[in-house]
Amino acid sequence: MATLGDKLHATYRVLEFLVNRKLRYNAHESWRVPSNPKFMSPEDAASLVKDGSVVATSGLAASMAATQLNLAIKNVFVKTGHPRGLTLVTAGGTGTKGKVPGTPDDLAQKGLVDRLFVGHFDTFEGFKKLVRAGELEAHILPQGVICMLIDRMAKEGVAQWEGPTGRGTFLDVARGGRGTVLCSNTRLPAAKQHVLATPEGNLRYWLPAIDTAIINAPKADRKGNIYFDGASQLCESLDICLAAKRSNGTVLVQVGCLVSENHGGLMLDSKYVDGIVLASNTEQSATFYHAKPYAPFLPTDKLPTNEAVIRAYDGLRFIMRLFNYRVRTTSDERMARLALQLLTRTLPKDALVNIGTGLPEMICVPALTSGLLSSWTFVVESGVWGGLPCLGAYFGCSLFPKRIISSGETFKKLYYSKRGLDCTVLGAYEVDEEGNVNVSSSDRGPGEYIGPGGFIDLAQCAKMVVFVTSFQHKQSITTANSKGTRLRITKKGTPKFVKRVSEITFNASMALKDGKIVYYVTPIGLFRLTPEGLQLEELMPGITTRDVEEGAEARILISKNLREVAPEVVTGVSAMPKPNGAQKRITSKL
Repeated sequence: MATLGDKLHATYRVLEFLVNRKLRYNAHESWRVPSNPKFMSPEDAASLVKDGSVVATSGLAASMAATQLNLAIKNVFVKTGHPRGLTLVTAGGTGTKGKVPGTPDDLAQKGLVDRLFVGHFDTFEGFKKLVRAGELEAHILPQGVICMLIDRMAKEGVAQWEGPTGRGTFLDVARGGRGTVLCSNTRLPAAKQHVLATPEGNLRYWLPAIDTAIINAPKADRKGNIYFDGASQLCESLDICLAAKRSNGTVLVQVGCLVSENHGGLMLDSKYVDGIVLASNTEQSATFYHAKPYAPFLPTDKLPTNEAVIRAYDGLRFIMRLFNYRVRTTSDERMARLALQLLTRTLPKDALVNIGTGLPEMICVPALTSGLLSSWTFVVESGVWGGLPCLGAYFGCSLFPKRIISSGETFKKLYYSKRGLDCTVLGAYEVDEEGNVNVSSSDRGPGEYIGPGGFIDLAQCAKMVVFVTSFQHKQSITTANSKGTRLRITKKGTPKFVKRVSEITFNASMALKDGKIVYYVTPIGLFRLTPEGLQLEELMPGITTRDVEEGAEARILISKNLREVAPEVVTGVSAMPKPNGAQKRITSKL
């Protein structure tokens, strides 16, 4: 557990972070290195961005934002009207819902950015406002597809990728999907699709060629070489720089500190760099800085004790609470234990597992205390392998990871390696009676769109897909006896298990054809996808089949072998089971 000293230090970090983001921006301050004109002020760097450029940024959640550069481009535009007419490409959700400045969302100014290509849209409050005003052309692509497109641009100069990803979803134009276009910009011609169906039944995606890269990196030397050791994530940083240079474009890098030459580690040669902004408040992740990096985010060959990992995790959780991040309930904890019990009896001992954002994050701590970090490998779409995946704004980072590679390389390994991804654990906004899942649309129009992030890619790659979701919106479930072994519904909500989802982000029939095993973990029990529909397999003690049938609009099948969930899952008292080393590896048709 985090100590009082940890919490006081975390509180100081949060206050320092807010001051840095809101007050420590100086557009004209000169961070120069004698004899190297590539070191420049933020506004000098911003002036290198040309009108009509295709700009790419990197990062995920609250990590790796080029804060000074983002603010400088906005301020230069407000003063001069330039650069204008930009296209922005960003794979991950790197906004902060308007809470903190310095993210790519600061570029959401009318006339500054005309087009946006993104995987996760929910955190970009500024761009949502442009959508509602008809001032933005927005395209939604799977995050992994964007990462692999950028990877191909960097390595091959090719901006196309083809595969089965997105079949039967909102992206599948051959099966009635709307494609990549979320909305058009009323000042521009109607938006054109960036996906098409191939005769083989796949989908082909493409992006405009990137000609400007804006990234955050830990270090630079005096010659202008850029070093990435000390980064909490790599994401697309190196790839977008190389892609921009293939187009004879511009690369701008914000770094946190100056180091000696031949520093070592992954490096971007100075010949690829046009402008460097040296700022001591350049962030490794929210509240942590490259000038003094947070060591638990960095790769290590030896995992520390469970107590050390939990203490670091609790410290991050405390910071998230200071930012008013949702506090998870005991019902959420029961769901996490049920999901983990399912995984431990189903997956092989050396499983490769992805944990998504939101409710799936709850699995991490019980997985740690069950000893699974020494056998399973957790992988995050940011390119972080091993360790304990982090929560909330720190999603994309892991505590004490084994290695950090690019997101493009990560997705290629998940898609193409023989090893493959054993399981992904994802959230859900809606589930229908066919087993389809919507996680991308709130059904409130383009201006309130969520986006799939890496959801579609991960569900495509995984042999087993587990959804962790509440059974109803705003439903309350409490214990019904003094021992806490039985449950009861104290407040009914609105159904999340509906007749038909408002948008298909996961196509259940396609998953069954691909041989995937699919489960849905809820506070009332465990469901499995069958060819006939959703089937209830396990029921929480105290919850009845009538509760299930009355609480869903979807038709629910009841298993002839319906089981009651084990008491230790409900109470959390007994130790969770260990992974099944004798379990045969899951196979699929992929």
